Amino acid sequence: MLMPNFIKTSRLSLTPFERTDIDRFIELVNDEAVALSLASLPLPFTAPDAQAWLADREQQQASTNKYLFAIKTKTSGFIGVIGMDRQDEKLFDLGYWLGREFWGQGYASEAASAILHWAETNVGIKAITAGYFQDNPASGRVLEKSGFLHTGVKTMRYSQARGKKVKSIGMIWLGNTFVSHAGEVL
Repeated sequence: MLMPNFIKTSRLSLTPFERTDIDRFIELVNDEAVALSLASLPLPFTAPDAQAWLADREQQQASTNKYLFAIKTKTSGFIGVIGMDRQDEKLFDLGYWLGREFWGQGYASEAASAILHWAETNVGIKAITAGYFQDNPASGRVLEKSGFLHTGVKTMRYSQARGKKVKSIGMIWLGNTFVSHAGEVL
């Protein structure tokens, strides 16, 4: 499935990432509070890091292993990133981040809900995993608002910005699937 040109919500546009977004990307992700909430980006995050990151994402996206969107508003332009990486033949993993000045305004939940709806409706994805570092409960609340359920799985996940493993809480989204109280997918 090819990526759409954009996904639109009432306040956001989720667009394919453009090379013109790189400078703002670097600026926002080099905020320590943002970087420490991510697993896969170093701190500091340099222009060569950004070029390598984007080249890797473009290659993966071309093979439908990754769907990557820039999160944009009309007034601020680029404010963050959201995407899904294929983890195995069946599951994708959702990841996202926003610049700190955009936290607490519902943008992350809005973007997550939009990409989940798109994934289910247009790609036929019925289950998506996600996780968050235990010391970042706000990210867990974003996932809960978007329909994710706690799996009960806690792992140690490496954070490049921290240079060490950090306790991570696992979650899963089951689309429009109904889960019984006994945990059975119906």
